[in-house]
Amino acid sequence: KDGRRAMIVGRADDHRVVELGEGVLDGPLRSGDSVLIEPRAGIVLERLPRPDVEELVLEEVPDVSYDDVGGLDDQIEQITDAVELPFVHQALFSEYELPAPKGILLYGPPGCGKTLIAKAVANSLAKKVAEVSGDREARSFFLNIKGPELLNKYVGETERQIRMVFQRAREKSEQGWPVIVFFDEMESLFRTRGSGISSDIESTIVPQLLAEIDGVETLKNVIVIGASNREDLIDPAILRPGRLDVKIKIERPSEESAASIFARYLTSDLPIDPDMVETIGGGDPDKAVQAMIEDTVREMYRDDEANRFLEVTYQNGDKEIMYFKDFSS
Repeated sequence: KDGRRAMIVGRADDHRVVELGEGVLDGPLRSGDSVLIEPRAGIVLERLPRPDVEELVLEEVPDVSYDDVGGLDDQIEQITDAVELPFVHQALFSEYELPAPKGILLYGPPGCGKTLIAKAVANSLAKKVAEVSGDREARSFFLNIKGPELLNKYVGETERQIRMVFQRAREKSEQGWPVIVFFDEMESLFRTRGSGISSDIESTIVPQLLAEIDGVETLKNVIVIGASNREDLIDPAILRPGRLDVKIKIERPSEESAASIFARYLTSDLPIDPDMVETIGGGDPDKAVQAMIEDTVREMYRDDEANRFLEVTYQNGDKEIMYFKDFSS
């Protein structure tokens, strides 16, 4: 009550009340702060930098928009319906008693835009909230968590960091702005319980995430987005209704999608060889760029001997020829 004492939690989850020294009285301590104590006297000497969750998390409105994402128009539309509509039309959702999705799983091969889309969602959401509220200062927050970075050899430490991630999300969401918690490589952290070979840390990590999503402290203005290359390894309980129940597949780009991606980065304002502009574009840089894109995509997606990459023999004896296009991203 006098602001001179605090309860701290040690690595072994032991609780202890300590006195605050002069070195930490310059500002309020926040739940989750790391501190250095003198154990015998029970005095907090200083506040330490937070190298774990604090380093992993907060970006204000990533500078990525849907315009930077090529070839995923259908997936962007699904995400917009699932994430943006509940925020932009909160009164309507409340009137019809429609629950907003708590989470989304983006799954598919690596390098196909899952992380990029998640950042674009945060950017778009901030703009939509600003339009609806009329507040130019409106913003959203993006907590980018890489699954393997939360894994820790100390018992209970990974669970503590998961609690800290959601605590930070709640702190920011209490200001009224949307917060996106993005778990990359989700299968590394939340594997199916009982699937561990040498250990089974999933038996405590998965319930911790479920407790945060379902818990007594409602996740208001917080959206969980997971990304995974192996969605089949994620514990099924995480993907049940009321949790990450919206699943969107991010596939390898088709010919049309590849052309769309090229068009975003190969533009006529680049220093293109003048002879090539004259030869394939008739002197028009825009036509030259379009011809270059069409030729490149056509070359990439040919099914012929020149594009043959490898032959796969499956366990049952079946064989399949794989071409370069099968590995595009």
